[in-house]
Amino acid sequence: MAVSVFPRSTLLDHVSFVSKIRIESDDRTQRWIKKYENRGFTVVGATSDSVMNSMSHIIYGRRNILDGHSWKIRLDGEDPNFYIFDIGFFLTISAPCFNPLRGIFGPMRIAIDFEVMSHSTGVVPDGSILRVAEPMVWR
Repeated sequence: MAVSVFPRSTLLDHVSFVSKIRIESDDRTQRWIKKYENRGFTVVGATSDSVMNSMSHIIYGRRNILDGHSWKIRLDGEDPNFYIFDIGFFLTISAPCFNPLRGIFGPMRIAIDFEVMSHSTGVVPDGSILRVAEPMVWR
């Protein structure tokens, strides 16, 4: 299962946002930007009024992959019996061989909350347009 937290931008508009979480060389950054541009994406990494206006559909603040702003996409060849169910702030993923309440080593739980922060918050690194990170850590 794939999840897109920015489905309109990524899948419809073919726009990718620079959201660095670590310092990396300009050469490395340019390589991955070129890779996505070659795939037909526009890569946005600087702030300007025109860029910010084109991002008016981005939902900032605390988010969750099960919210109405994310798309969940079943992958080709994925077992149709593979299922996901929500139990509060965690997502439990289970396959047919697992007991959904136990799994092999207990339920597989993945924290699913995150926060999307705009450049204006002061926590977005230079060269990035937004930051996607653990909720409430960067405030």
